[in-house]
Amino acid sequence: RGMSRALALSLQNAQVLAAERALRARSDVQAGENAMLLAVLQDRQALTERLTRIQRSISGRAPLPEVLQSIVDGAAELIGDNIVAFRRIDPNDPTHAVVQSTTDSPHNAVLGARIKVGTGAGGLAISENRLVVVHEYAASDQSLPKFAAVGVQAAMGAPVRENGVVVGSLVVASDVPGRRYSDAEQEILLSFADHASLALTDAATAESLRRALRDARHDAMHDELTQLPNRTLLRDRLDQAWARGRRSGSPVVLLFLDFDDFKDINDSLGHDAGDH
Repeated sequence: RGMSRALALSLQNAQVLAAERALRARSDVQAGENAMLLAVLQDRQALTERLTRIQRSISGRAPLPEVLQSIVDGAAELIGDNIVAFRRIDPNDPTHAVVQSTTDSPHNAVLGARIKVGTGAGGLAISENRLVVVHEYAASDQSLPKFAAVGVQAAMGAPVRENGVVVGSLVVASDVPGRRYSDAEQEILLSFADHASLALTDAATAESLRRALRDARHDAMHDELTQLPNRTLLRDRLDQAWARGRRSGSPVVLLFLDFDDFKDINDSLGHDAGDH
């Protein structure tokens, strides 16, 4: 979804550019219209470039905290609010979400506190799995009193998912009186939230693959029944010991332990009894 949004924005950039060229070709074009269109084009280009850098960092397996911070910083830069945070559901208490990445804002001492899922723009975005926009924050029934108390005027939150399951939210807020979020700004927040989802899903997939690889290596080197090192690992360690012994001149000793007549147990009582 995140990559699709970036591609869609690229197509929109092309359309805006074509319109801008058409305006330039008109002899009666007004400078104000041209400047406005150019500003829109520059904003979209900045968004596309920012999302492209984020996608590169995800595909390059940059550390997850670094990727999430770049998403938060990008949202702050392009939406223009300095109060931005990514909250993730607390695995030890799924009824609350905690901040994992945020901007450098004087309000963050309050905004960094735990919030209850289902409250405020960020909590509602998690519980309802949708974009939540709150204007006239202090008077809204969707606001949180402690945020209104520090001067928040407007806020919006977008859900962030991992493998399709909502695990957190990306939130922006403003202390500018009369602040209202445009459709374009809402789309920008959704784009960054989708890329946060992409980063979380990719990190979870990579960790799952690493665990599977570790398990596969362990299984290949250990006996399934006893979990003791098997013949393959024994041969590897013998090769290493032999190489060390040749370099140092030290002898290599192998102790072999066997159970006499163990085959009789399997033959008379069965393999389950032998395994036991």
